[in-house]
Amino acid sequence: MVEAAGLELQIEAERDRIALTDQVILSVRLTNRSLEALTICERFLVNDSSAPERARDLSFEIVGPPGYISSYVFHVNAGAPKPEQFLELKPEESVTKRVDLTEYYSLHHPGTYRLRGTYLNATRVDAFGRAAWVGRVGSNWAEFNRVASA
Repeated sequence: MVEAAGLELQIEAERDRIALTDQVILSVRLTNRSLEALTICERFLVNDSSAPERARDLSFEIVGPPGYISSYVFHVNAGAPKPEQFLELKPEESVTKRVDLTEYYSLHHPGTYRLRGTYLNATRVDAFGRAAWVGRVGSNWAEFNRVASA
């Protein structure tokens, strides 16, 4: 796990072995490791790392089996998060979201996949009596296997 300015991002595949025909569900957890409450964006919008910063909250780097080329299979037309998409995280509190990676990335080759995520907020909003946390934090590496049948 990597911590940046009080936040920690953890990702984990819900299963180690996932059939090629099944969804790849990822648990994404953002935890406040600081001693103060933080205002964070809870939208968790998944977008490609090349998208404008205001239009992505989560992006993933994926390393697949030999011959795999990571490609995203989606198009997101989004702007900056709205003030109501921010929440207060007290020290040691977390917010968790389940993400279906197969909605966004082609994971069609059998074999081992390794991935890590990045949470980003570039939107300056005042809420809960403070400015929102602005920055980026990387996650741990997670791993799962795509198999012909689970």
